[in-house]
Amino acid sequence: MKTILVITTILTLSIGSCSQNKSERVKQTAIDRYCIVYKGEKFGIYDNVADSLVTDLKYDSLKYRRHVFENDTDIYIWTSYIDGTTGMLSIIGNSNETMEITLPQKK
Repeated sequence: MKTILVITTILTLSIGSCSQNKSERVKQTAIDRYCIVYKGEKFGIYDNVADSLVTDLKYDSLKYRRHVFENDTDIYIWTSYIDGTTGMLSIIGNSNETMEITLPQKK
C-alpha cells in the first residue's frame, strides 16, 4: 500500500509540474523525468525534475524513443517533426543540453 501511495504522489507531482508552465496540455512519457507539453498545434519537452521547459514549443510532433547511459552520461533520444522535416533530438540529462539532427521528408 505504501508503494502505491508513493507512486501516486510522484505521478501527481510530475503532472503538476508540467502543467505549471504556459502549455495547454501535457502528455506523460515512458520516463518520469520528461513530459511532452502542447500549446495550440506545437509541442515541446518539459523537465519535471528541473521544473523547466527544455525545448521551445515549436515541434509539429515529438515521440520519446529511448534512454542511453554512456560514459557516465544520461542521453534521452526523441523523434521530432517540424516544418516538413523529420529528425532526432537528444537531451543530455545532467545539463538539458540538446542536439538536433534533421533531414528533409522524402517526397
